[in-house]
Amino acid sequence: MGGPARLLVAVGVLGVVGFGADRLAAHAAADRIATTVQSDAHLSHRPGVTVGGFPFLVQVVKRRYDHIEVTVNDLFESGQRQSTVLRLEFAGVHIAATDVLNGGVHHIAVDKVTGVAAIPFADLQTAAHVVGLSQLSAVRGSTNEVRFTEAISVAGTKVDAQITARVTVANGSVVVTARDVVAGGTPLPAAITSSVLSRAAFSVKLPGLPAGVQVSGVTVTPTDVLVSVSATRLVLTR
Repeated sequence: MGGPARLLVAVGVLGVVGFGADRLAAHAAADRIATTVQSDAHLSHRPGVTVGGFPFLVQVVKRRYDHIEVTVNDLFESGQRQSTVLRLEFAGVHIAATDVLNGGVHHIAVDKVTGVAAIPFADLQTAAHVVGLSQLSAVRGSTNEVRFTEAISVAGTKVDAQITARVTVANGSVVVTARDVVAGGTPLPAAITSSVLSRAAFSVKLPGLPAGVQVSGVTVTPTDVLVSVSATRLVLTR
């Protein structure tokens, strides 16, 4: 084998070794971040972590990682097939290179966090723990309303009332507040309507958020409720 050929082989080997080292370092960082997020957010299971950017070792040297994705499945631990998924994007993650390599990560500083929790209606209904609530769904043409059925008593008779409610967020919770109620397609007497509306409301706390991550908005889609979250200058602790 001639000199140029040997040089090409050597460069190729170094490239493979370098790529392997780069991916090994990225895997180690993902593992450290997953452990820290699990501890900080009090999750019962480890989140999935994907470290973006290549070559990763350049980010290790800079001690700043540009883009990291964190995914938490079955956020409410409902065990349902269609369960809530929380996806977080970390931009500007600061970890010392020695901490990544030796596993001594106890604090992680993050410049910015954005994310969304996609809550299927069935999962939201289960998490609400409201007796008699069923058939939770979106209101056609609306991005902030849902409709559900609740069993009520009218003149001593149990009937299913169809309730339309507005969806908002407050104090880290999804808040569902009734605004209209009908039974059998017709409005109920004023006294019964007032009574139903006064109690036909519930809130669901969004679990699994790292400390400092705040709920910032909500959107109702035809299939689920999307809850936006965000934070700046966050510090995760293990």
